[in-house]
Amino acid sequence: MQKAIWSGQMIRKVYNKKNLLLGLALISVFIAQQAFAQTTALHQIQFTSLPGNRIQLELAMDGEPRQIQTFNTENPARIAIDLMGVANKSGKRAIDIGLGKALSVRAVEAKGKTRVVINLTSSVPYTTKVEGNSVFLTLNGTSASALPKSVIDPVDKTKLIDERKGRRISHIDFRRGLAGEGRVLVNLSDASALVDVKEEGGKVIVDIMDTALPPELANHLDVIDFATPVTAIDIKPAGKNTRLIISAVGAYEFLSYQMGELLTVEFKRISKEQLDREVAEKFKYTGEKLTLDFQDIPVRTVLQILADVTDMNLVASDSVGGNVTLRLNNVPRDQALEVILTSKGLGKRVEGNVMMVGPASEIARQEKEALKAKQQVQELAPLVSEFIEISYASASEIAALLKAAKGQLISSRGGVTIDARTNTLLVQDTAEKIVEIKKIIQRIDRPVRQVMIESRIVIANDDFTRDLGIRFGLQGIDINGTSVIAAGGAIPSASGGAPPFGVGLPDALLVDLPVASPAGAVQFIIGKIGNSLLQLELSALQTEAKGEVISSPRVITSDQVQAEIRQGIEIPFQEATSSGATSTRFISAEINLTVTPRITPDDRINLELDVSKDAPDFSNIQPDGVPINTQNVTTTVLVDNGDTVILGGIYERTENLGVRKVPFFGDLPVVGNLFKAEFKQDNNRELLFFITPKILKEGLSVN
Repeated sequence: MQKAIWSGQMIRKVYNKKNLLLGLALISVFIAQQAFAQTTALHQIQFTSLPGNRIQLELAMDGEPRQIQTFNTENPARIAIDLMGVANKSGKRAIDIGLGKALSVRAVEAKGKTRVVINLTSSVPYTTKVEGNSVFLTLNGTSASALPKSVIDPVDKTKLIDERKGRRISHIDFRRGLAGEGRVLVNLSDASALVDVKEEGGKVIVDIMDTALPPELANHLDVIDFATPVTAIDIKPAGKNTRLIISAVGAYEFLSYQMGELLTVEFKRISKEQLDREVAEKFKYTGEKLTLDFQDIPVRTVLQILADVTDMNLVASDSVGGNVTLRLNNVPRDQALEVILTSKGLGKRVEGNVMMVGPASEIARQEKEALKAKQQVQELAPLVSEFIEISYASASEIAALLKAAKGQLISSRGGVTIDARTNTLLVQDTAEKIVEIKKIIQRIDRPVRQVMIESRIVIANDDFTRDLGIRFGLQGIDINGTSVIAAGGAIPSASGGAPPFGVGLPDALLVDLPVASPAGAVQFIIGKIGNSLLQLELSALQTEAKGEVISSPRVITSDQVQAEIRQGIEIPFQEATSSGATSTRFISAEINLTVTPRITPDDRINLELDVSKDAPDFSNIQPDGVPINTQNVTTTVLVDNGDTVILGGIYERTENLGVRKVPFFGDLPVVGNLFKAEFKQDNNRELLFFITPKILKEGLSVN
């Protein structure tokens, strides 16, 4: 009323020929603001069970719904309710129902409306009604032979067909997440399309209703290389629908969610422990399933019925009374019993095939008194003595373990004595405690597993050296009348010999760049230029060397016990003492392997390693002593049984290229080769550490 009066005053104020357009504009803005401010929202979805195996769902909103449309599908069985102009604030998570033929319900908002979809096991008749700000949907308990009739105006099928026209898949992609999860991404042209996700035969099937699949997207996608639980995706049309068949391997969990027009189906790998935990939580109750439907029945009668079903003898306390109304459909019998006891504040004790039921406080008091009586019996029980022989462990260590938990492993009245000679324990305690101690010792006194560790230290070298040298000389004599002019090199020749031309000119060289200790040399006279004699000597040396040194220490030790093996020599060194005299000190140069293995429950070995190889270098003796070349690696590594891994390595390469030449002349083209010598060296050296652990099985020997 306030809105209508305010609007009337506003119209009267602006209604004149001069301001007609302005008034109409203001009215339109006001109406739009009011409509925006009063948008209805869906806040909560609730469901209850009604007599006759019926289910009622309530869609609670903060205002009256304007327009409602409903329709259903038979395959898959679903009922959809479109709430026009209603926003969704109930969340996008599917709500499990699990009653009657109703499986779950979910609300999705798109294009100014909210669609509520109820998933069913099979089609059932239903009715809808509006009361205040809530919409009620009632599902009958019998299957429908025809399409259900709604109390609300029938659905405009023409409108629904128009809405579905043009629905199609825009794009399909696959992505890998940061944590290794696999995501199937489907782009829809219409966010309101119904999607059904289910798991059948180890595969996840996604059906997108009334949505066409372009021919170019119908394909088989092999995504095994992405290293996710998903291995393949088959995309194909299924009538008017689009179907995705997703194949996955291993233990995984999947979920589907939709944001706007993007549908995502995500697969995440889970561990075996997590899978076992989820299965245990999901199937906590393992009894035979039954259905109970009682109105105002005595609790003692229900308990007697459950006792008959479970073949248990029932003893009910006098405090058990009252009536209960219950409807349980396909519920495990142990869960049904727990639900009834919890609802009435009762508890139970089971001894053999007798079940005692009473108030929870009374049951707790009885159990407390039983524990006190048992404790008193233990305190008064006679002590007995028992000799326990220890086969593999140390008797002193086990005795220390038993004494450390005084009052837990042995009673306050008991005691333990050790006979070190026979490795035997003398235990004195009650008979019940001695049985427990024997079980503990039987679990501990076992042979320790053994591991053989083999290490290989490989040193490989590949050396190459090439040296080219030259000796070059020129001598000449010019006789003119009574004068003699002689010319030649100033470097003395190592070959000696008679002076040329019978003139006492020393045999000398212009260039002397020979190879030290050459492998081959050639001396020859090139020719005579006038009165000059040209001599040339070429020498060359090329050395190639390849070698490999392998050291392979191996040792056997028990699990979690350190072992060490070493072999080498001790080199003496002279050193001065504080008194001024000299003393001899020995330094070890040896191969050493120190290892501590730890066997994991899955038969892998965790190794703490220290591998070293020290060798004296007698070819490079210094005045202070002999240098020692050391190679060492210290690490911790996890290795599969029998596998070989490389702990580490060092690769060294030395390249040298040298030229000796006569200045200026050695830089001349072609001719410069007569005035220079070249030296080339390329040495390669590689050091590798290998380790191979092997778990020794019982009855096997090592060669």
